[in-house]
Amino acid sequence: MSIVRKIMIIEAEIVKSKNKRYSLKKSWIESGEQKKRFVVIMHNPNVANEIKGDKSSNLCLNKAVDAGCNEIVVVNLYSTRGPESSVLDSADKVYEKRNLKAIKGALSECDTLVLAWGDDPGPVVDNEEFINLLVNFNGDIKCFGTNKSGEPAHPRNKGENTKLIDFDLNKYLNA
Repeated sequence: MSIVRKIMIIEAEIVKSKNKRYSLKKSWIESGEQKKRFVVIMHNPNVANEIKGDKSSNLCLNKAVDAGCNEIVVVNLYSTRGPESSVLDSADKVYEKRNLKAIKGALSECDTLVLAWGDDPGPVVDNEEFINLLVNFNGDIKCFGTNKSGEPAHPRNKGENTKLIDFDLNKYLNA
């Protein structure tokens, strides 16, 4: 029998007074190991924080491990926390420079990008700055499948057996 010990460093950029989360990063990089970053862009943060996970972030963490990555960064189109995107009102679905900065930071040094914002993404997906970040990304872009609307599916209703597939960004942007 052997005992395996791993240390995971977890960082969350949160503004509790405004109910906002800009990023959630988990790293389990061994000494001397090269960082391999897995980034997921979802709609808005749920309950996951520096300690607590939720179904979506836990599934994404498992997919990062399956992909051979040793760091995951979860960012969102919108920073307002809530149980589901459907309960956010239009005041919560606004472009925020700070949030876009978090997305841009996550994409630096990113090896695999997973788009997973689901239906009714709101105005950020039409924002020129956001689109340029995606278009200029040089790594693999994946998703959990696409919805009937063509949007990248959210992981909330997916399971461990769901395979990540290639996401055709050009087709999406030209639809």
